[in-house]
Amino acid sequence: MKTRLAAVLFAGIALLTACSKDFKYSGDGRLVDNGWMSAHERYVVELGRVDLGRTGSVKFKMTGLPPTYFVMGLRVPGRVDRGSSGGAATPADVAVELYRQKFGVITMLTGPLDKWTWSVPKRGDSAFVYQRQGSQSYFDAFTEAHYQVTVTVNTPDPSIPAGTELVMMGGGWR
Repeated sequence: MKTRLAAVLFAGIALLTACSKDFKYSGDGRLVDNGWMSAHERYVVELGRVDLGRTGSVKFKMTGLPPTYFVMGLRVPGRVDRGSSGGAATPADVAVELYRQKFGVITMLTGPLDKWTWSVPKRGDSAFVYQRQGSQSYFDAFTEAHYQVTVTVNTPDPSIPAGTELVMMGGGWR
């Protein structure tokens, strides 16, 4: 009886959670909801392309984020050559600033990409590049808040393949 009650309770909570969407994403890029069953990365915000092969800046705006803990970084496509520090062997230097309207700068990631964390699930996959040290890449999102992210390429690396994208990931039941 307890097992059946627990199963019904779990199913009810799951249905309520799956149906509750009191956020409406708008802005640059797109929000992907991988569903309430996702252990990690339930929400993925693909903001747009960043050209790491040229000096310059690009800005992205958004509002209506799901209220969850996000990690922000760059998704770098293609094969990644490892340097001696474990990161990629690249001279690229980038700054990523996350600004929340009426609040100010929330976080700033800056420095040479070879010092950032390069997460590559399996050989040949795109790398997710972020700053794990000091938690600069992480932030709590608020649905009603308006955000702007500015990505500045200070030192380009033309050898990095085109198609790098600014991405935020968060949520999941774990």
